Amino acid sequence: MKLIETKYFTSWFKKLKNPIGRASIVRRLIRLEDSNHYGDFKDVGQKIIEASAKTIKKVQLELGGKGANIIFADANIPAAVGGSAFAIFHNQGQACIAGSRLIIHEDVVDEFLEKFTALAKSIKVGDPTDPATEMGPLTSQRHLETVLEYCEIAKEQGGEFLTGGHQPDDEVLKKGCFVMPTIVRCKPTDRVFHEEVFGPFLTSIRFKDEEEALAIANDVEYGLTGYVWTNDLTRALRFSNALEAGMIWVNSENVRHLPTPFGGVKNSGIGRDGADWSFEFYMEQKNVAFALGQLGMAGFTLNGQSEDWIVIHIPKEGSITFNNADEYLGKGNFEVARMLHDKYGDKVSLGICSPVGEYGGLMAGISFTDPEKRPTRIAARGGVGAVMGSKRVKAIVIERNKMPEFSDKKKYMGSVKAYGKMLDVDPAIDNFRKLGTAMVGDFTNKVGGLPTRNFSAGTLVGKDEGPFKLGGQYIRKTNLERGGETTHACMPGCMIKCSNIYADKDGNELCSPMEYETLGLIGSNCGLTDPDDVARLNDVANDLGVDTIELGATIGVLMDAGEGSFGDVEFMSNVLEDIRDGNDKGQLYAKGTARVGEHFNVDRVPAIKKQGISAYDPRQIEVTGISMMVTAQGADHTAGNIPTFECKDKTTEELVAASLDIQEDCAATDSLGLCLFGRSVTNVQKSFIADALNNAHGTDLDEGFMKDIGREALEMEWQFNKDAGFTDEDDELPKFFYDEILAGKDVAARHHTSEVNTAFREAIKK
Repeated sequence: MKLIETKYFTSWFKKLKNPIGRASIVRRLIRLEDSNHYGDFKDVGQKIIEASAKTIKKVQLELGGKGANIIFADANIPAAVGGSAFAIFHNQGQACIAGSRLIIHEDVVDEFLEKFTALAKSIKVGDPTDPATEMGPLTSQRHLETVLEYCEIAKEQGGEFLTGGHQPDDEVLKKGCFVMPTIVRCKPTDRVFHEEVFGPFLTSIRFKDEEEALAIANDVEYGLTGYVWTNDLTRALRFSNALEAGMIWVNSENVRHLPTPFGGVKNSGIGRDGADWSFEFYMEQKNVAFALGQLGMAGFTLNGQSEDWIVIHIPKEGSITFNNADEYLGKGNFEVARMLHDKYGDKVSLGICSPVGEYGGLMAGISFTDPEKRPTRIAARGGVGAVMGSKRVKAIVIERNKMPEFSDKKKYMGSVKAYGKMLDVDPAIDNFRKLGTAMVGDFTNKVGGLPTRNFSAGTLVGKDEGPFKLGGQYIRKTNLERGGETTHACMPGCMIKCSNIYADKDGNELCSPMEYETLGLIGSNCGLTDPDDVARLNDVANDLGVDTIELGATIGVLMDAGEGSFGDVEFMSNVLEDIRDGNDKGQLYAKGTARVGEHFNVDRVPAIKKQGISAYDPRQIEVTGISMMVTAQGADHTAGNIPTFECKDKTTEELVAASLDIQEDCAATDSLGLCLFGRSVTNVQKSFIADALNNAHGTDLDEGFMKDIGREALEMEWQFNKDAGFTDEDDELPKFFYDEILAGKDVAARHHTSEVNTAFREAIKK
């Protein structure tokens, strides 16, 4: 019986004058003078990680192995014998994936070892250039000494040698680095059962039941490979799932489809190699997701980085194309959108990387088009535009298709109609339709939670100081008089229509939309009082595709630093032009609030996790402040905003409980693709939402599913931040919120991260 075809060994050997093995190569890269033995790749890996830490480099390590080879009583013995022999003796056992530990059921141990030993003894060891040779030399004299040293260790610990344990008897071969195939019966505590020998050296041990086999197999520091031999498929799946190894072969030996992941667990290394797994490691993976339901796509992932700037075109039919984007570079979003529609037609949706995203400005978002093709609906927060720019993707063009298929279309469309009726009779929705999100400004200015002049005050206009012009009431009245649109859909099919198109004194469109966060941060936070000024700046910001929250917070810090004066529209316009130009000042400004504050050494920097705070002063609107503290995204009010919640005299625990409830609702709403502004209906009609989804997808959800997916989403986000290195200290509000009394309200922040996070952990347990 031939173990391996001779050509497997000789084809590569003849090409090398001085062939060396993998172990030798690794040792030449890093000299380990304190290494215990030749195959100790763990020490190598540790030193590589130590070196990489100095420059924060990603490291992928494929280290040692001590593969378990488990033979159950129902195994095909002849197949298991041949396969197990290949697993340990191919390449002279010098393979990290070698099945070097035989773990055999007591009912078949004698039969198996008798046949296996006979096969091992028959293997011809000799000159690798000889076609009759089945096993050649080890990589070096030093490694030969190591393998022979392990043979002596096995003898000292009482191991029973079934064959091998020495060099060949042939005098010529004794001069080379040859060692005979070796099989040793041993104890589970013996060194040779735990340490990687990296040679044709096999240990054997028996087991009585599956539980014992698993315990023996997992009781090593390595976890690269495992081999399982059984005719019971259920057992094979169960045992493989419990076996601590990155790669497992069932009734086979090292039969690997190359695109599948290669790598191990425990001290066998970090990461995975092979096809897409290699791309994910070696090329920074970023995620850009679109609503692609009409094309039957949930989303897509962009791996790596394009060599050239491209437009990704996703048609209704045919292949996705990657088209040159040079003609769009450096242009504003409005011009780019017109050019893309001219080229690809009107029946497409666009996602655009702005000129700020092109140079990696962290306040850059990804701009999408509204029903009238304005690129003014922006995924703004968190620097996602910079991520898109890092991929060199200028735009994504998606052709619209027909409505997707539903499990029960009639019932689902009935749910859509019912939802519309619920919206029509809901008082909160009625206010949103009339006043838009700008109505929040009327409330926050009144209660003293409106960011004003870099969060130095909570009220812009007192009740006796004239009209408050940055709120919904004034803007609606003004816009109606000018012929603007007070109710506008941000996307096709929107039933709430809380957006608007704001007009100037001559009835010409100034910007769309005019929303509260922009009014609060670009407006009152920068000392502006006229909505026309805010609208003009907003329109420029839309063309640049930047986050108006981050922009307004950044400009407020610049004004506090003395670079400009509060209320100076010209200064604000100049900041925007610097950002557009991408000059030195512009690139600094585009890094956002926290980094600009650090540069100018400003004390009052409203940012959490280096993201500018939304338009709710946390000293007065405490639940939203707590939500902004603990949310994984940084200071994101959409993660859990209830500005009307009565916070006075409430304990930290009570406020945290309210924050957690609204965060779960918001996370569920986002996960389902529902509109946050419809939650006055959806949050109290969870059975209705469950039924609608069941009609759409044929699922069997009950009303509890929303809380479940909300909590699951939050826990995934928290874990992501933990893995990324964030700690509780990163959740703390900026120091000035605790030190400075909010003008007019006589309050300061009273909830520190230690108290908030302790309360959160307790609330999560309930």
